[in-house]
Amino acid sequence: MSAGFAPEIFLGPYNQIFQICADPTLLSEKPLDVILILPRFDELCPVEIRDYLAGDTAALVQGRRRLTEFVQAVQMLRKNFGGTLMIGTLPYPEIPESNALDVDRGANLFVRHIRDAFEEEIGSIDGVSLVDLASLQADFGVRNSVDPRTWYLFRQPYAESFLVEIGALCARIVIASRRGSMKCVAIDADNTLWGGVIGEDGIDNIRLGDEFPGTTYRDVQRFLKHLRGQGVFLAVLSKNNPEDVLNVFRSHDAMVLREDDISVFSVSWRPKSEGIVKIAEHLNIGVDSIVFLDDSAFEIAEVRAAHPSVACVQVPPQPEKMLATLRSRRLFDKLAVTQEDRNRADSIALNNKREELRSELSEEEFIKNIELKVVSFPVDDQALVRVTQLINKTNQFNINTPRLSQENVRALSQAEHTVLRAARVSDRYGEYGLTCVGAVSRRDAVVWDLDIFLMSCRVLGRGVETSFLSDLANDVLKGGGTQISAKFIPTQKNKVSADFLQRHGFTHQGGGVWVHDAAEVAANRPALGAE
Repeated sequence: MSAGFAPEIFLGPYNQIFQICADPTLLSEKPLDVILILPRFDELCPVEIRDYLAGDTAALVQGRRRLTEFVQAVQMLRKNFGGTLMIGTLPYPEIPESNALDVDRGANLFVRHIRDAFEEEIGSIDGVSLVDLASLQADFGVRNSVDPRTWYLFRQPYAESFLVEIGALCARIVIASRRGSMKCVAIDADNTLWGGVIGEDGIDNIRLGDEFPGTTYRDVQRFLKHLRGQGVFLAVLSKNNPEDVLNVFRSHDAMVLREDDISVFSVSWRPKSEGIVKIAEHLNIGVDSIVFLDDSAFEIAEVRAAHPSVACVQVPPQPEKMLATLRSRRLFDKLAVTQEDRNRADSIALNNKREELRSELSEEEFIKNIELKVVSFPVDDQALVRVTQLINKTNQFNINTPRLSQENVRALSQAEHTVLRAARVSDRYGEYGLTCVGAVSRRDAVVWDLDIFLMSCRVLGRGVETSFLSDLANDVLKGGGTQISAKFIPTQKNKVSADFLQRHGFTHQGGGVWVHDAAEVAANRPALGAE
């Protein structure tokens, strides 16, 4: 897989879904990280659908009972299995008695009823990711997705080419569960956000509106605005006169994106590789979190040469293909969108106000003036999605950079002799949201390990990290421990946290291991606000 995983795959015995739900070791004696189940009508309720087609309307009730049995089996599996669990939705059944194009629509009623109930009930099980096999098959083509020969020979219903599509979709889900999506898209203006060159054509002649090709650019903007609503920063990176570009955002009535939607404007005649750096610095993110969109092969090559970690996407010269190109890269996959995601882009404007105040005051006066509050709490189910996001995407202030699935995080939050804690931060300008995650676990009667300690750089340097560490130290004291042991694991990106343990009084024991008295750490909590 391109994400760097090298999975070992085990196939379950034919028609043993219920048995595997009861005992996952039927797949492998080895510990499993991911389980994928792809049920089908042909296996879930083959007798019931045939009876229904034969005129037995009560068979629909029997079909629901079979569905209930399957839901209960999945619930049992979810309870006993700590890894990622993916369940495929039901594709149209491949049975001799019916197909999707029959003039007689009897089978369709049965299929719709069971399929809708299936997606509602399975989708409501916490910690289950639905693999939309039905939609994938519709996109790929039903006739292309099945292979009758392999079905009759060894009960393999799908063509090899469709199995590749299933694997790719499942891989996206696994990657999204373990890695944060890209944080910013830096967009060229001319022939990307609109057709034509604003400096040459003028605002009245660029191609943007309700007729082709202007409609294609509006749809690209709608897609970008959708990304913004999911927490992705939008930046404009253009070689242009700044006033010309701003005038389009402010005055053109066909623009979907407006000036307030853009977190950073980097519009000048300087190399775009320099603009990428300025955008990253302004947003306090790494350049490897940026996607760069441009129609020019030259500009793509210049940025790629300077910043190999930037995901560069050259939009095609045919405007009608732009949207499909952006979607096909799958750079912004995420399993869930949190309120922090929705508020992220708007938070930039508030942060600009904070920085204006910061420039006028000393650091001590600034912290006092903004009325910073840190509220920490043990992680519960409501915070799981956001906590998992932070664990998997926080690179800079992160002392050991763990990567965990949501199921792993849930298991950690429920583990005995372990405290998984998070913190929400706010000030008089607004909410930063859930920005800190830490975990301590008992090693023995004396020592507890600081297994996780990370936070968003948006709140770094304001005493938040000290306050949060103090709360974790109190958890250690409540658990009967007296010492905290932490290990700093350096990466290319977490240099900002390299001296964190030393600054907080920890003593280096060698091998990256640091220890400190828990009571001293707990007593070091600054008076920032509410508990």
